[in-house]
Amino acid sequence: MAARFRQQRFRHRVAVLSWPLALILLATACTAPAPDGSPEPAADAQFGPLEEWQARIGGLPLGMTAAQRQDQAIADHRFREELIAACMAEQGFEYIPNIDTVPVIIPNPDAIPWGTREWHAEFGYGISVEPPLRDGHVYFDGTNNPNHPVMMEMSEAERTAWNEALIGVWNEYETAESTPGCSGLAFEAMFGTPDAFADLHRETDIFWNAIITGTHPQIAALDAEWSACMASTGYGQLPTPEAVPQLLQVEYDAIPRTRTVYGIWVIDDPADLAAFTEREIEMALAAYDCRTEIGYDERHTQVSIALQQEFVAQHRNELEAWEAYEEQRRASR
Repeated sequence: MAARFRQQRFRHRVAVLSWPLALILLATACTAPAPDGSPEPAADAQFGPLEEWQARIGGLPLGMTAAQRQDQAIADHRFREELIAACMAEQGFEYIPNIDTVPVIIPNPDAIPWGTREWHAEFGYGISVEPPLRDGHVYFDGTNNPNHPVMMEMSEAERTAWNEALIGVWNEYETAESTPGCSGLAFEAMFGTPDAFADLHRETDIFWNAIITGTHPQIAALDAEWSACMASTGYGQLPTPEAVPQLLQVEYDAIPRTRTVYGIWVIDDPADLAAFTEREIEMALAAYDCRTEIGYDERHTQVSIALQQEFVAQHRNELEAWEAYEEQRRASR
């Protein structure tokens, strides 16, 4: 166990588990991310062969029911808690596995479908107007964490050391090396990319980056059509659909704020927020309408699937080996 949790810098920050979520985002032509950080696929979303491979490798095969996803999330959560406790014990700290706090999938069937024109008209990109929880949102209730009473009995110095062991020490500006804590090490042990497949992981990162950034010629041509449409509506200098929420987020962050005594940043002038929300919704609708006008989503999906087929044909043996490895790793838990 000690070797598994030896302090070291993460070599693969992007875990396998995150792949299916990122890939669903691509398949839905990059709609806004959900409040919990995961994207929401359209009901009729199409997925390519590489997306299917990566979903299976990540332990979340496409097509899982809500009940299956919840069962998987609960099993993963409990196993990770046991790993965290073992890691903390190695460093001389007590950590009680929080196995009673389990993820719950909350239904919200009346929610406006994510990424539709109706949704954008109501929430823009969800930057200044927080949308309601989507149907199938995964919720963790941490109010009954058994470690809270233990922490309350610690001195400030003891609590700081305990938290550093659990969470790690992260250098925000990367002027020094960060050290992952037991929580991150447990996640890495469960979902991190094995060294044997690090090269393949890098290859897939390069593949998807070419599609996301539009550097692939077919995607670049499609993005150029969309950009011209946006320019005709008065929104120039926007190279890709992803550029819209990125630009808006920068503008939103620049709105003057004051920090309250509780440490919360509050926008100074409500009129600034109202003006931004109006602009956010207008741009979101313009971007959506241009995607619809040129058939962006459908064409993007067709190109993506064709490119995925080529990639899978070139790396099938490696993908099969990785899938088999991950299945064995999950079975050994």
